[in-house]
Amino acid sequence: MSRSGSQIACLLSFRVADPAAGPDAVRPPSSPGDRQLEEKIVTHLVRSLYSSQYAELHKALAARGALPTKCVLIKRSQDGRMQVGSKKVHPHMFFCRLWRFPQLQHSNQLRGTCLLSFYAKKSHVCVNPYHYEKISLTSNSGSDQLVSGTPPVGSEQQQQQQ
Repeated sequence: MSRSGSQIACLLSFRVADPAAGPDAVRPPSSPGDRQLEEKIVTHLVRSLYSSQYAELHKALAARGALPTKCVLIKRSQDGRMQVGSKKVHPHMFFCRLWRFPQLQHSNQLRGTCLLSFYAKKSHVCVNPYHYEKISLTSNSGSDQLVSGTPPVGSEQQQQQQ
């Protein structure tokens, strides 16, 4: 197996399962087509990362967010999506669903916690899944609420906790 092949296999080994399956369970893709798409997109990611960015992503995934990590950046396309073959995906959402929030349905359920998150609309996009928090869009209060993790730096929720 080539160096990039082993890196791809390593990153794919960090897939997460449904929370009900336990913290150490690995999520199998729902179909062979899903597995092939995941492999293609992770292959595309590995080929576009510098070795230091790959190391940073590996560190974040291995520590499951317990360690502070830097942004892992890819070039942003004109429409913000990543195209692999005929499939287009929002990169931050795809990688968050693969490695952190398997039940994620829409990119509106994410909030970036770094300066280069997808929502900053810069020339590069951070795809480190631990630089995003899942939010629940509640209809009762009309506001967003964090589902897991800490509030973004400088947020009103964080200031109230101090």
